[in-house]
Amino acid sequence: MEFASEMVVKASAFGLRVTEIPTTLTPDRGDRAPHLRTWRDGWRHLRFLLLYSPRWLFLYPGMVLFGLGISAERGADAGAAEDREHCV
Repeated sequence: MEFASEMVVKASAFGLRVTEIPTTLTPDRGDRAPHLRTWRDGWRHLRFLLLYSPRWLFLYPGMVLFGLGISAERGADAGAAEDREHCV
């Protein structure tokens, strides 16, 4: 699953065309335990997709939150300066 996602993401990044080709799968033998680790594999897959995520997912919300943080800090600083004037 991880290899397929990597191929799709990188093909999209390079502007390549992706085509599905049907295949025939045979059933697994039932004599061995599954080798997938649900949480570990899922987290690794999500981390990979976020690493290659587009700019709008992190950059633009980050810029908005940064601006809100600076505005809130300046507002709090201005309020503290008014309080100091009243105490003197």
